[in-house]
Amino acid sequence: MCGSCWAFAVASALASRFRIAGVDADELSAQRLIVCALPPVDCGKGSRGGASPDCSEMLSTSCDGNSLKEAWTYLRDWGTVREGCSPYVSGGASPCEPAAQPALRSMCMTMYGQGFDRCPVDADRNPYNGVDALVPRTHPLYCASSAYSLPNNERVIRAEILSRGPVTTGMTVYGDFKRFNSPDAVYARRDGTGRCLEGHSLVLVGWGETADGEKYWIAQNTWGTGWADKGCFRIRRGTNECAVEQGVVAGFADVAPFGAEARWDGELAGALESALEGVREHVAPTLTAMPVGY
Repeated sequence: MCGSCWAFAVASALASRFRIAGVDADELSAQRLIVCALPPVDCGKGSRGGASPDCSEMLSTSCDGNSLKEAWTYLRDWGTVREGCSPYVSGGASPCEPAAQPALRSMCMTMYGQGFDRCPVDADRNPYNGVDALVPRTHPLYCASSAYSLPNNERVIRAEILSRGPVTTGMTVYGDFKRFNSPDAVYARRDGTGRCLEGHSLVLVGWGETADGEKYWIAQNTWGTGWADKGCFRIRRGTNECAVEQGVVAGFADVAPFGAEARWDGELAGALESALEGVREHVAPTLTAMPVGY
């Protein structure tokens, strides 16, 4: 019903980075991103000022994929909440059904009050900053303090995961991947599998190498824990398999409001800087990639 893999990927990666810093963020809401990270559509008005849209129009704005860079930017500017505060509803019923509308319409504007539902900036850390009619938030916002793209460089990506935590990426999906469900095999597109079917998003959480020397990424998918290795799988590493290394995006977890400090290992930081030398000219300021989501 909803192409929401991008939202689950960034919410999962951000939660992992919070936990690495010692902040309890067991599971963060993807639903908030699905509804709020794209221009909202009022089911009563339509996105173009016309009559009430049908569900396909609503889905096209909230469930038809998104850019990972845009999603991380939203987490930087607005943040998300815990899953229990804003549970996933887009996968079961159409967003235009009456039962789903109240949760969707209230999520962006009335969860904490219209003037208070945002992540504080450095100059505005105090939520009680003198502005009238601010409603104190009853649930914390989990924000990214930055959003950035990584170059298509396998060593740099490994250094990033090792020193800072999981990263998100997109991949092109071919027919043979939809039939892939192995906990041990390393996925690589076979010849003759046809054209790209769609874009998909993943979380890269680690890497490894098989006994016969085949290098792979450990990727967290969004198809449930019954798929492959408890929801994770292996995909070939070092060859930009299915474009998995060319669209990596991440962000720092903003842990300061929780009284924590971002953990940073000086030795690993040096390794990261060393890895970046010579490839800085390839780091694009913005990421242009196809939307991912199915």
